[in-house]
Amino acid sequence: NIADCDALDYDGVRTCNGDDDCSGHGHCKNFVCICTGDFAGPNCEVDYMKTPSYLPSSYPIGTKWGCYAAKKWYQDSTVLQQKLSQSQNPKACNSSSMRRFGTRIHGFGAQVHFLSEALASSFQSGKAMTASGEWTYANHEECLDTGFECHFKRISTCWENRDQPSIELEHHPEPLSHWVPDTFSGQSILWFRANLAS
Repeated sequence: NIADCDALDYDGVRTCNGDDDCSGHGHCKNFVCICTGDFAGPNCEVDYMKTPSYLPSSYPIGTKWGCYAAKKWYQDSTVLQQKLSQSQNPKACNSSSMRRFGTRIHGFGAQVHFLSEALASSFQSGKAMTASGEWTYANHEECLDTGFECHFKRISTCWENRDQPSIELEHHPEPLSHWVPDTFSGQSILWFRANLAS
């Protein structure tokens, strides 16, 4: 339960006395570091982007700093999913409210990456995303010679407009791998990309 981290008893464990104890990547609240961006740990000393194999010494939700991080992750994810849903369901589907993306056949991981980039680009521009092109994965017998929708759940009420030029994801002029919306500037790249991929 992460409803009220302050009410939980953590045996008086303190990780900080002031912001200076949070490695320059967070602030001290109730003697616990609240980390920003892609940093974690009792003193915000771990950069997830440089230490992907990091495992905390104790179960994070069992620590006050972990409780705060989980609560913020959940709250911001709820708001982001609402905003994504609004942007993907415009009142009218036309060239001014949509962005059409095309891509070649890639492996699953690369395809999720490119579709996440497309969704980030659409979200940044305030438009709905549609994807074009054929994509097959593992020769699934029900998805041979079909497009993305056989493998991925639709997120937009807009259908692909084949008359609209498509933006090739592999040559996208605005790489957004490290972009996080200003509204969520305190959140991490990992957090934003995980929400896009989900």
